[in-house]
Amino acid sequence: MDARLLASERGFPEGPTVLPDGRLVFCDGNIGELSVYADGDVGTFAATGGSPWGAVLGSDGAIYVTQGGNVPGSGDTSAVSGIQRVQSDGTRTGPSRSSASSLTTTCPTAWRSPPTGARSCAQRSPRA
Repeated sequence: MDARLLASERGFPEGPTVLPDGRLVFCDGNIGELSVYADGDVGTFAATGGSPWGAVLGSDGAIYVTQGGNVPGSGDTSAVSGIQRVQSDGTRTGPSRSSASSLTTTCPTAWRSPPTGARSCAQRSPRA
């Protein structure tokens, strides 16, 4: 297997996904961005804030990003944990401090609401 270094001196790249046009988008949790590798160069695809961990290309063409929330000590308080949707032009929707109050949570009917002390249903396994 041949390996090739595509970029160096990045913060903490992870969660790569390949776009239909061949560009490689990856998360960088240390700088709160989705970076893009294209034509031998790395640039900013979208500023997500917080700590993006992983990305996947949706069937609608958008990139869905797991957002870890704020990076301790960074001073960035713009992000909350959740899923962000980043459109192909780099604009994003999803959890942020300004939108957190308008987010809704879908929980199993038996729960009716997130378990006591949880911010979302995802924080507790249904078996717990």
